[in-house]
Amino acid sequence: MINKVVLVGRLVRDPELKKSAGGYSVCNFTIACDRRGSVQNKQADFINCIVWRQGADFLTQYGAKGMLTGLTGSIQTRSYTDNTGRTVYVTEVLCDEIRLLEYKDKKQTPKKQEQPKQSSYDDAMQQWQAMDNDYAAALGRDDYTDQQAQRVAGIDLNSLPF
Repeated sequence: MINKVVLVGRLVRDPELKKSAGGYSVCNFTIACDRRGSVQNKQADFINCIVWRQGADFLTQYGAKGMLTGLTGSIQTRSYTDNTGRTVYVTEVLCDEIRLLEYKDKKQTPKKQEQPKQSSYDDAMQQWQAMDNDYAAALGRDDYTDQQAQRVAGIDLNSLPF
């Protein structure tokens, strides 16, 4: 049997972290996925999703309303009885993997300002981009390769037998 779901859409609201009775992190969220069709009749499906443990922590820390998100998982159904005694059936996607496909707007204020600033996803991405830019600039210099080899290996290139 195959039960595999792949979705790309936008978060409908800011994700909220909750803890289960067993102490596990859990996040219920909704993702809006555009339907195929003409531009004039643009429609979207609003799909309920659930993610547990590290995925829930990741999504609530870095995700925000409107962010383009990709996920894989499986469809699950469940039912419960509400306060009026009526049986309610729920269909949702149980997420295995979640990827944020765009960055937060740099002008956006942090969601939780009371926490001390730690090394964040955006900071890491900025550092990586700065290193990438330095590397790209260095490739334009003819002596880059020789200087890097000497610095990394700590050897004199002229002393090599080849």
